[in-house]
Amino acid sequence: MTAYERHILVNQGELPLDDALAMLKPYHCVAGDDTQYWFEYAWGMLDGCGLTRIANDNPLELIFVHLGVLGLLTEEFQTKLLDEESLFEYEYAKYVNHLSIFDLENLHSQFFAADEVDDDLSEDERFERLAQIVIEGDRDRIVKALGMGSQIDEAFVALVLTVRFPCRCFNDYADQIESEFPVKVDDLRDRESFDSYEEYRKFLKTDDAADFVYEGGCGLEDPNLQSAFDWVQDGCPKLDVW
Repeated sequence: MTAYERHILVNQGELPLDDALAMLKPYHCVAGDDTQYWFEYAWGMLDGCGLTRIANDNPLELIFVHLGVLGLLTEEFQTKLLDEESLFEYEYAKYVNHLSIFDLENLHSQFFAADEVDDDLSEDERFERLAQIVIEGDRDRIVKALGMGSQIDEAFVALVLTVRFPCRCFNDYADQIESEFPVKVDDLRDRESFDSYEEYRKFLKTDDAADFVYEGGCGLEDPNLQSAFDWVQDGCPKLDVW
C-alpha cells in the first residue's frame, strides 16, 4: 500500500470493508466464499467495538494488525477443526505484510513495548519478531471483540460454517418447499456454499445454524469439533504445534 493510499484512508477516518476483505482474502486454510463471509461478519463485530475506525489509540497501522490477528485466528480455528495442528506454521510476517519494519517499530514502542526485541537480530529476524509481538499482543483484544473466550455465541457457529456447509439443512428446506408448492428447487440441493453473505447471515440467525453445529450436544460426539469448541472457550490460545 502506497503512502498516498494510506493518506486517503486516514482522511476517511476508517478502513472500509472492501479494503479489509481484500487484505484478509489470503488468510484461510479452507478456500471458499464461506470464509470470506466469516471475515465480513467478524469485521462488523470489530467495527461495533470501534476497532475499524482510525484514532490516536487505534492508528491505521494498528488496524492492519487487527486484520492480521483475525486472519491468524481464522486459520488456527480451521486447523483445529480439521485436526491438522501438526501442519500449522507460525509465520507472523505474512499477517502484517502491509506494514514496514518502521511501522512495526512505532507500534512496538507505542503499544507493545513490554516485550523486548534482541538488538542482535538481522533485519528479517527483527521484522518477524516485531510481527510476532504485535500480533500476539493484539490477540486478546480481537478475541474479546469477537465474543470468544468467556462468551460463546454466534461467532463459534459462524467459524464452523467456514469449514462445514449445512447441505442437509438446505436439502430439508427444498423438500419442505416441494411438499407444499408445485415447484422444483433442485438448485438448493447438494450445494457447497451459501449463495451470498446475506444468506449466510440469515442462516446464522436461525435455530438451524446452532442445531447443525451442536448436533449431538455441543459436539461431544465429534472430537475435532469439541477440541475447536474448547479452544475458543479458552480464549483462542496459540496452538501447541510441533
